[in-house]
Amino acid sequence: MFLIPMKKIAVFVQSITIEYSIEILTGIADFYKDKDVKLIIGQIKAPSSAKGIYEYQNWSAAHYLVSKDIDGILLVAGGFPSETIHNNLVPLLEQNYTKPVVSITTDLKYDNLTYTHTECETAYNQIISHLKTEHGCKRFAFMTAALRNASESEERFEAFKKALKNNDLPFNKELVSDSDFTPPTSKAVILKHYKSKADINFDAIISASDLMATGILEAFNEIGVKVPDDVKLVGFDDSIHASTSTPTMTTIDQSMTKQGFLGARLLWEKLNGQNIPRKCDFVTEPLFRQSCGCIPMTTLGNVFKDSKGELIYGNQSNNSGKNENRQFFNFLEEIDDFYALFDISRSAVTIKKLSLKMLDMMKISKITNMAVCFFDKPKCIKGEADFALSDEMTVSMILYGNKEKIKYNPGIKFNPKEVTFPADVFADEKGFFILQPVFSGELNYGYILCQLGTQEIAVYSIFLKILINTIAQAYEYTTTQEANAFLSKENKALQKDNIMLNLQKNTDELSHILNRRGFLEYGQRQINIATEMNTSGLVIYGDMDDLKYINDTFGHEMGDAAIECQAQVLSHSFRINDIVARIGGDEFAAVAVGMSLEQLPRLRMKIEKNSEEFSEQFKLPFTISCSMGAAEFGPGMSSLQELLAVADKGLYEEKRIKHAAKNSTSVLH
Repeated sequence: MFLIPMKKIAVFVQSITIEYSIEILTGIADFYKDKDVKLIIGQIKAPSSAKGIYEYQNWSAAHYLVSKDIDGILLVAGGFPSETIHNNLVPLLEQNYTKPVVSITTDLKYDNLTYTHTECETAYNQIISHLKTEHGCKRFAFMTAALRNASESEERFEAFKKALKNNDLPFNKELVSDSDFTPPTSKAVILKHYKSKADINFDAIISASDLMATGILEAFNEIGVKVPDDVKLVGFDDSIHASTSTPTMTTIDQSMTKQGFLGARLLWEKLNGQNIPRKCDFVTEPLFRQSCGCIPMTTLGNVFKDSKGELIYGNQSNNSGKNENRQFFNFLEEIDDFYALFDISRSAVTIKKLSLKMLDMMKISKITNMAVCFFDKPKCIKGEADFALSDEMTVSMILYGNKEKIKYNPGIKFNPKEVTFPADVFADEKGFFILQPVFSGELNYGYILCQLGTQEIAVYSIFLKILINTIAQAYEYTTTQEANAFLSKENKALQKDNIMLNLQKNTDELSHILNRRGFLEYGQRQINIATEMNTSGLVIYGDMDDLKYINDTFGHEMGDAAIECQAQVLSHSFRINDIVARIGGDEFAAVAVGMSLEQLPRLRMKIEKNSEEFSEQFKLPFTISCSMGAAEFGPGMSSLQELLAVADKGLYEEKRIKHAAKNSTSVLH
């Protein structure tokens, strides 16, 4: 019997946290739920994404999802800015992808494409006719999303103008305003043009989206305009904002869940050899609610009239209250999950320790299975720079949450241009996956592939952010730990020339720990990761006591031995994940994540005890000691150079106190 291989289908979305994407993904998942398919979601941001300082790093997901083993792509195009579609996504597809692509709601200048088209002329004609006939409206305003340069907004605007013409109503250019699909901008646009109720010179205003309609409603409330008594208000989308606003919103239902289902079906038919037209229409429907006056303001819940005038009851008020309570308690549970995830992440300081904690983290995050894939070296990606995919990646961990099984460092290498992930990783698993790049600041380490469980999909966005920060931090800790362990063994053979060169330039020849250059590089990187995770710590500046006296009395050879001994004392006194370095002649420094100023006295006692023991081991004719100053870092203070300057002041003060005590003792004797 010939078996059809499991299909890999990539889904490109701008974000999984917006209602538009969630509804489409729900429809896609519904169609494929009984199909032999791996659905792999990528949250795609353009290289020049303005949201979040480093959110542009998510653009790398697009490169993984155009690999040769992806059978088809579903592009949730309506969620992307037009410039991202045309300047970034289309060129990427043209250069790298030859298999079927289905775009949901947007046509693209791409040959092998089918797209769903939201036919809205019929619905707008019904809306205008209804407002004219049933409510006596004669003058119509319209709010576009032209500031977003969105093709769907332009199409809705054209449909609005045709509907006016079909109903023998004039189009007034002065009654058109431009927004960007967001409530704040829409509110500001209205308040700029209309200062009071007396300035309103139209009977109805139609918005190209429900979100903009909510901004219009807020502006009307400020200037005393009542909806629907003074003005009728109409949105578009039938989002949750339409059914929960006050008044509830008359709108046009484009059923994004059904469109997601349609897009998924079209791609499936193309993958199975059926001839599908380039354009497939999806007809929208008007829903008449309180904002046009069709439903009394005293009516609670999601109640509306359809295009035939029939009254439709959605969620009744009593059920709605129960749903809200359930959502509230679910949200409280999710907050507990976030706290638990943060607590575990703080203890996962190395990749090895992370592997031991990861199954617990997956259980909390409702992630069924996960694979972690790294580059050989992290890539530094600047804000405007594009992402260049490597020819080789390595699977660092495979975690089977449903079997509670871990494969740590399996060493599976693969070419991400050929396959999104190796064939033997989750080979028999079908369902919903998310491919999430792992990055911290400008450093990109690779990606994780997560198979989703039962959690609401938007919540995964927060879980994934915690996970990738934890993985990035563990990677850096591991790298630093390995570097320090390597440096402490001066006769250990270096395994790779590039590692040897890097370590040599960052190693102090005498003490065999990090030098100033290495400290500034690794120390600042560690502080950056800690502050991004909202974690504090200490930068400590130390200075050996009486090194000049030792050199003058016992000779410089003995002075060098004292410096070596001091390095060993500090290396053994700090924790294994702390950064310790010799940054000058008799000057040492450390970065200690998670340490507080209250812990300094205990650290000093430990250093004093180790100083006595190591002085004996080194057979020194004296006991070494050092003075220290410290500065606390956190999100508001993270410059290593500035922290060293603050710690230096504390060091100077401790030196002053020691000298004063020594002078006092000399006077007494």
